[in-house]
Amino acid sequence: MRSVYIVSILVCLFVLSTAAQQSEELNFASGLEQFRDLRRTLPSYLNNIGFRMLAERKAQMERLSTIEDVNKRRDYLRQRMLDDLGGFPERTSLNPRVVGVLERPKYRIEKVIFESQPQFYVTANLYLPKTGHPPYPAILFPLGHERGGKTNPTWQQMLGSLATKGYVALTWDPIGQGERLQIYDEDLRESKVGDSTTEHTIVGTQCMLTGDHVARYTIWDGMRANADSRLLRAALENLIGNAWKFSAKTDKPRIEIGSLSDDGRAVFYVRDNGAGFDMAYANKLFGAFQRLHSGNEYQGTGIGLATVQRIVHRHGGRIWADAKPGKGAAFYFTLESDGVEKAGRDMAEAQA
Repeated sequence: MRSVYIVSILVCLFVLSTAAQQSEELNFASGLEQFRDLRRTLPSYLNNIGFRMLAERKAQMERLSTIEDVNKRRDYLRQRMLDDLGGFPERTSLNPRVVGVLERPKYRIEKVIFESQPQFYVTANLYLPKTGHPPYPAILFPLGHERGGKTNPTWQQMLGSLATKGYVALTWDPIGQGERLQIYDEDLRESKVGDSTTEHTIVGTQCMLTGDHVARYTIWDGMRANADSRLLRAALENLIGNAWKFSAKTDKPRIEIGSLSDDGRAVFYVRDNGAGFDMAYANKLFGAFQRLHSGNEYQGTGIGLATVQRIVHRHGGRIWADAKPGKGAAFYFTLESDGVEKAGRDMAEAQA
């Protein structure tokens, strides 16, 4: 009987050994060093792709040597971003409504709701100074990654400080924060998923599944303006491009973009500390193919400022300049609200 037990034990050991051997033979990762940490395989692969792309970007940036190179790089990045986002929605009426006002000693806060897209509501606060004379310089104050959105005490303190110093400031709740919870629980009276970053992730995933991009919505919330965007962008690109070109050779180039008030009318400007020019030749500035500097020293087509002038005139405004040789130049322009509508109609008719 004892011998039977011994034989049975030996058989079991043999079977287990054979099974273990067969299991090891079936393990495709057996003996392969790179499979020791399977959990890191995919992240490491993706990280390597990212590091390679960063190295390629660094090499491309180091090859930029002229303003034309910078412009091409800018245009490339803008187009890639627009392609990734799927373009921006159609510009529609904002339908803004003030739903409440909070008075403070030196400023007031208007509670605003507007539609960045039809029936896509944005909750915002507009901080308005009580001192000084309008129009005031304005600041867009987008928020992010904070559950309370614009109610956060730190943001309110910063915005109130800006208003006290004479700035108009507009802040709004991004998707998934503050009053703009997208996954709301009626019973719990809060988000079903707990925090803003999780809401971002879920809404972003839903957009991906439908071929959309959540950034398309969050960016559009904050970039609406009362002008024809394509024309105004072309004007600013020319003015800023000129400022960069003529200040690039200075020791410490400086370009300033801002606005002033002229009898209650907003005057926008682009100013640099570059080569400047003699105001005696200012009448040639906005003529096509007119140049005040050598083409060998500063490259260009000679039509940039003529284009800017046409755009400003389409908006019912005017443009002028002030400069000194070696001291930089400033270009000032105005835009009229009725001219904005006319420019939009002209553009629509030209495309029809």
